[in-house]
Amino acid sequence: MRSLFFLSVIFLLALSPTPVKASFITLETHANPTYDGKRFKMAVDVTNKGDESAYNVQISADINGQMSTTPAKDNLQVKEKHSVEVATDMTLTKAGRYPVIVTVDYTDANQYPFSAISITHFVYRENLPSQVFGTLQNIEISTTGSLTLSLKNLDEKEKNVTVRLVLPKELSSPSLLRTIPLKAKSEEKVSFDVKNFSALPGSTYSIFAIMGYDAGDLHYSASVGGNIKVMQDQGFVKSNQRLLIGLAIVFGAVFVYFNLRAFLTRRSRNR
Repeated sequence: MRSLFFLSVIFLLALSPTPVKASFITLETHANPTYDGKRFKMAVDVTNKGDESAYNVQISADINGQMSTTPAKDNLQVKEKHSVEVATDMTLTKAGRYPVIVTVDYTDANQYPFSAISITHFVYRENLPSQVFGTLQNIEISTTGSLTLSLKNLDEKEKNVTVRLVLPKELSSPSLLRTIPLKAKSEEKVSFDVKNFSALPGSTYSIFAIMGYDAGDLHYSASVGGNIKVMQDQGFVKSNQRLLIGLAIVFGAVFVYFNLRAFLTRRSRNR
């Protein structure tokens, strides 16, 4: 019985998690875009809100499909703000609201690459409220997973909505772009398969879906955000920790019961 007790203690200690305090990098991005019909400009501020410096910080912008990238900053220290301006010539044919995807690429002290994304919008001539809205599911994955975008058309007319899933570079999906027909006053759910390409366990990434459509000479756009948390692939022992602990307790109780029963039987025979 004594050996069983020690084996049980060792088994439970092996299953128990060990707390670890880790440093982290959290970059907060603010963007202010403007467009005068010919020239697009956007001021971008990136602030390190974590407790570890970020390195090789580079800001790029996808401006309605047109890319612009700024030079990299070698080191962004804790609480430091990095300010840049993105500018490019651009011609749009339809008035309305357009998306901008801001990506911040950086590395940690070990030169491991990370990326952070955010979405903003700019207006050309008319700020048109979209009649299509959505909610994006928050999920947890280790290697692969599936997330759901719920779409709703508030208008009395059918819409052909272009949906773009925007992921950081550490995550991937085989189908980032979809065209969804939405009937008047209807709802639709769209599923995306997501794969962990290079994300480290414990990281949480902001993700977005952009929903756009045209109506005559006008363009409408809206975006919705969500989160993907990357979990450790725990393997059999950790993923079944409670079950194994329960089995250990049951087997221990059974072992004690039969040994106690045998002891009482021998004792009654010796009387």
